[in-house]
Amino acid sequence: MAQVLLLAGATAGAAILPKPGQPLIVITNPLRPDLAAADVVARAGGLLLGARWRTFAVTDFTDQGLTLRLSQAGALVVLDGAGVLACGL
Repeated sequence: MAQVLLLAGATAGAAILPKPGQPLIVITNPLRPDLAAADVVARAGGLLLGARWRTFAVTDFTDQGLTLRLSQAGALVVLDGAGVLACGL
């Protein structure tokens, strides 16, 4: 199964890297009950900021290699999470 790495930008159609210290949304495959998003963040060496559901977690973007490590650890999708913490996760 191919891993997908997606960074959503603030402008439609533009993919940008978030600034260090900004949150990233980590989504895992819902058809893999053995793969929790919080575990993926831990295996990638990320700092877990929140996890409301098994397949959805938020981590702090600490370095440029984190998105690749998240993908290698099992993340299906990694999104720029600017503003997500304001939603109460």
